[in-house]
Amino acid sequence: MTYTPISCEQHDLIEIFCMRHNKVAVTLHSGEQFFARAEDVGIISGQGEWLHFSNHSSVRLDQIKAISLA
Repeated sequence: MTYTPISCEQHDLIEIFCMRHNKVAVTLHSGEQFFARAEDVGIISGQGEWLHFSNHSSVRLDQIKAISLA
C-alpha cells in the first residue's frame, strides 16, 4: 500500500502529543479505535511515517482518521 502524506496541521498535532507523551484516542480509517500514550513519530524506509506508542505498538500516519487527547 502506498503511503499518502498527511496534512502539516495533523502532523504538527501528532508531534505535540508525542513531545508531551499524551494519552490519545485514535480512530483508524478501518473503524478500529484504541487509546495509547503517544511516544514518537518515525520513518520506516519504504513504508512511510509511523506513530509509535508506549505499549510498543505503531500505526502508519495515513491510516489515522482522527486523533485527540484521551
